[in-house]
Amino acid sequence: MKSPTSSKCRPTSIHPLVKWLFCVSFFLGTQSWAAVPMITAGDRHTCALLTGGTVQCWGDNSQGQLGTSSPTKSSSPVSVAGINNAISISAGNDRTCAVLDTGKVQCWGYFGYLDPRNGGLPTDVPGFNDAVSISAAGNFGICVVLANGVVQCGRAGLNSTPEIVPGISNAQMVSVGSTTGGFETRVFLACAVTSDGSVHCWDSVQATTQVFSGINNATSVAVGNSSIFQPPDICLVRVTGEVECAAGYYPLRAPAPVDGVSGASSIAVGSTNWSTMSRSCSVLSSGEIRCWGDNTLDQLGMGNSSKSSGPFTVRGITGAKSVALGANHTCAMLKSGVVKCWGDNTFGQLGNGSTSSETPVSVLGKGGFVLLNLLTSTGSAFAITVDKIFDWAEKNYSQFSNPEGAESLSILGFRYRAYGGRYYLAVNEGDPHHLYYYDAVSMNTWLDVGLLSDFLPFIAK
Repeated sequence: MKSPTSSKCRPTSIHPLVKWLFCVSFFLGTQSWAAVPMITAGDRHTCALLTGGTVQCWGDNSQGQLGTSSPTKSSSPVSVAGINNAISISAGNDRTCAVLDTGKVQCWGYFGYLDPRNGGLPTDVPGFNDAVSISAAGNFGICVVLANGVVQCGRAGLNSTPEIVPGISNAQMVSVGSTTGGFETRVFLACAVTSDGSVHCWDSVQATTQVFSGINNATSVAVGNSSIFQPPDICLVRVTGEVECAAGYYPLRAPAPVDGVSGASSIAVGSTNWSTMSRSCSVLSSGEIRCWGDNTLDQLGMGNSSKSSGPFTVRGITGAKSVALGANHTCAMLKSGVVKCWGDNTFGQLGNGSTSSETPVSVLGKGGFVLLNLLTSTGSAFAITVDKIFDWAEKNYSQFSNPEGAESLSILGFRYRAYGGRYYLAVNEGDPHHLYYYDAVSMNTWLDVGLLSDFLPFIAK
């Protein structure tokens, strides 16, 4: 089957089905969804939130961190069971957590030593009821921002009651890092950015928060993970695009500027332990990503495993929107919705179905046949909406009965369904959406229904 072409059909000359199909583009263009696409990385796995509220994960699954009923690792994305209304996700070392549109929190993977929930499917974490975003550290700490701007923290593995963090209101975001040492140490360090640009930090031991002196224009903050031998790094981005970092723990040290990074829009911080240095990556307003620090397993995307003496521009990344750091791998989400990863791939955490890579490689979609795209892949708002339209056509128009396959397909940027080899319905994935119809009546060419503006009069009736 050839991909759709641009043969036009004006509204006044087409039959009611095509008129109906075009109304779908209006629905596609105006439907609102709570989920904002994002990526997150654990030690050896990666997860992505699609626009439709579903979550897909790949990599290590020895602790159930992929959210499936099987402990088998996966080198390409698999859907997390039972999650279809997530609005925020965050991965700890060997677990993943999500905020649902109900405000509740669910986690899957490792909860703690001998916890009966280990390795199971997503399960509710009691005490969180009005969350809008989340950050999970290590295998224990969880902090969320509530709808009223208050921050609430708890420990997933202890079944403890989450507590409100005192002294913080109007929080814009929160980031949690962990410190592990000895046996099941449950210590985390967290920081939040409030609406006035200040940065407040606290840990699971300290009862009060501490504010970074002289910081009143921060837009984001990231806290790394560390061993008991080294404090975690804290990095923040100022509204001016400058990045500043400091070592964690009390009392907080004054952050120092990171030379070689300007125009930053966000920041991510990785892990440190007794044998390696930490690493950090920042997304720039230009769409590039600059990384610095540990590169022993090609995590910096330099094209080699040399240590980085300073910030290095990741090769092959343009149009980046966000970045996530695992223990030894790094992933970026692009504005197009595509996800690229690089570094260690021992557990399939790069999602490319292949080996480790010194430079970014694209994450494959489910089944490994097409690329994962958080905006248009199965489970995204686009795909869900289009599939509902296809389902409606199948129930109301005889020529679209008995579809050839249970799922829609993608080819060359189009989502389509085939019916008996004679009829096809398709929608292009890029903006603006066009709707296409194909059969013998169309003389075996794709009819481009047109633009939304062509059918506004029909919709208004």
